[in-house]
Amino acid sequence: MVQSLDDARRRNQAVLRVPPHNLQAEQSLLGAMLLSRDAIAAAVETCGAEDFYKPAHGHVFEAITTLYSQGEPVDPLTVADVLARAGLLEAIGGLPSLTALQADTPATANAGRYARIVEEHALLRRLIGVAGEIAELGYSVPDDVAATVDRAESLVFQIAERRVTDSLKPLKVLLEESLDRLSALFSRQETITGVPTGYRDLDEHLSGLQPSALTIVGARPAMGKALALDTPIPTPAGWATMGDLAVDDEVLDRTGRPCRVAYLSPIRTDRSCYRVEFDDGSCIVADADHQWLVWASTGHDTVPGHDTGSDPAPRVVTTAEMLAAGLLAAGERPRWAVRLAAPLDLPELALPLDPYLLGRQLGEPADRAGQPGVACTHGDLDGEMPARIPSLYLRSSTAQRRELLQGIVETAGTMGGSGEVEVCVDDEIVACQVRELVCSLGLGPGAVRRPSVTVGGGRRSGGWALSWPAEAAAAAGGRAIRAITPVPSVPVRCITVDSPSHLYLAGESMIPTHNTAFALGIAAHASMVARVPTLVFSLEMSHAELTQRLLVSEARVHGNRIRNGQLHESDWPKISNAIGRLGEAPLFIDDNPNVTVMEVRAKARRMKAKDGLGLILVDYLQLMTGRSSAENRQVEVSEISRGLKILARELEVPVVALSQLSRTLESRADKRPILADLRESGSLEQDADVVLFLYRDEMYNSDSADRGTAEVIVAKHRNGPTGKLSLAFLDHYTRFADMARV
Repeated sequence: MVQSLDDARRRNQAVLRVPPHNLQAEQSLLGAMLLSRDAIAAAVETCGAEDFYKPAHGHVFEAITTLYSQGEPVDPLTVADVLARAGLLEAIGGLPSLTALQADTPATANAGRYARIVEEHALLRRLIGVAGEIAELGYSVPDDVAATVDRAESLVFQIAERRVTDSLKPLKVLLEESLDRLSALFSRQETITGVPTGYRDLDEHLSGLQPSALTIVGARPAMGKALALDTPIPTPAGWATMGDLAVDDEVLDRTGRPCRVAYLSPIRTDRSCYRVEFDDGSCIVADADHQWLVWASTGHDTVPGHDTGSDPAPRVVTTAEMLAAGLLAAGERPRWAVRLAAPLDLPELALPLDPYLLGRQLGEPADRAGQPGVACTHGDLDGEMPARIPSLYLRSSTAQRRELLQGIVETAGTMGGSGEVEVCVDDEIVACQVRELVCSLGLGPGAVRRPSVTVGGGRRSGGWALSWPAEAAAAAGGRAIRAITPVPSVPVRCITVDSPSHLYLAGESMIPTHNTAFALGIAAHASMVARVPTLVFSLEMSHAELTQRLLVSEARVHGNRIRNGQLHESDWPKISNAIGRLGEAPLFIDDNPNVTVMEVRAKARRMKAKDGLGLILVDYLQLMTGRSSAENRQVEVSEISRGLKILARELEVPVVALSQLSRTLESRADKRPILADLRESGSLEQDADVVLFLYRDEMYNSDSADRGTAEVIVAKHRNGPTGKLSLAFLDHYTRFADMARV
């Protein structure tokens, strides 16, 4: 009871407290401003009308600064005239109150100090107000707690940074700062005034990446990683083909969860293509550069699901790299395998019929087909029990699909001696649907085949059969790659998905398949050479992938050897030295694939306060998550780009954001990008201080005379010239470098 009374007393005292203020300082400042134009100049550098506690004082301050900005004389009479026109003269006490302010001023020379007192008390009042606003945010129990915390942090940060972010400065001060900067640059004898990129010609053109500037780097993705247009792609609603997909369509990632197509490459008809065949008999046609996340056998071990001693770490290799390394390891065992996908993670559906009951009916042998079915009156199940599995059952929840499979197994299945489940049904299409069902549950069925033995205790001597390992045995299983065969070139394309794993499912067996060197070069040089603390937000690549790419680039060791571990003796000193250099670099990587501008701002602010910050890099802009309630994607991207520009100005550091280009350039004879090719180009072009485009002619012309060369097109430069520069592209190291000068 005593504690409750004390709490109530403290609350009452808090309610009765008067906010911090100093009316004498406010009156003295206004009086000095009525007497001296120098006092007005000192005041406007420090405070504004909103900083006055008494509203009447704020009105007087605003009237004085209005006259001052117009070059008009300032005295009690002219100020009274301005207030009278605004209908405020009587509210502030009339002309006598103005003359009293003038008469009671202690000293006009102290106007700057009076202004600071007014500003400091205003800051304290803002702090109290923000504390109350933050408390209200907490008590409201918001849905998005992360956004609320960011909002609270932003409110406090704005108060703390108010003085240094004040945008009002007299020209005299600005000229003095410019002279100091010129003197420092002259003493350094350097042409780079911002953060150096490491590319000599670009640094000379831009004078480095300038503080508070937003730089957009646009480029088309590499033309590899493509699958044939007729490749089946499982989706949450059923099936599509690679050629059917469009941006924002839903597909399924390696974890079985829905994800969206963020980018579609143009269709290419000039790629070297291969048929990749797996040990279950399924095939996928891919180009030579298509990337696969695989497990590789080491020594006498073999792949997951085929032996217990395989290398547990996955690696990304291309089709051509697997073929060059060979498909068999020691003991004539498969060298490469892909891990099975997780069960499809889909919501429970309101099914018209119990899935277990449907499964039992589908598994019944043909000699019972004439018996009366179970009546049903819903959609495609109207009337008798269906002879095949309706599509909605194949995309129902995991539990519902398990019940369906259980019903089929109990009526048409048996357990083999090797621990495999085998099912035999009369209809080939149903057998293929059962196979799809088994794949969707994360199991690894073999091919549909004619049974070699009678299944189910003599109930059926024909039909179609398939088998798969029991669930416990399949948990760590995979599909071994049995053959890679060259085939005539077919139309292919690649996609990028917004999944954290960068892997989407493809083919009838639901094989997980994989989906920025210029920007990484900038980040590495800024942090390693210039020792500028650099923060990289990677929405497309994981920590491991980015680290590997940085290591390849810095060590200048062939990327294939880094990925497959087949290093030369001479590679190890290069790698060791590169690790030493990279380890000392103030480079920080965030690989959250769902990062928002709010999170970027919060993390950048904290890093600047803790470790300092000189450069922010975002890879890439279109994968950032924006406001979910935005009217459309263009508005969402517009808000993201504007947020990045504000961040650059707020923290006074350069921000570099990678951006995808639209597909319209593919239809032009000249494939060099222009500003209109930026996706959602209106907002990106407007917000950016610098827009750079990367162009490699060899990606479009295989016999190009400029092989190994990349063009950097400076399409927009707010404070300098545009133009075109050339860099060398070291393909094996995924690295850009300066061209040699004569």
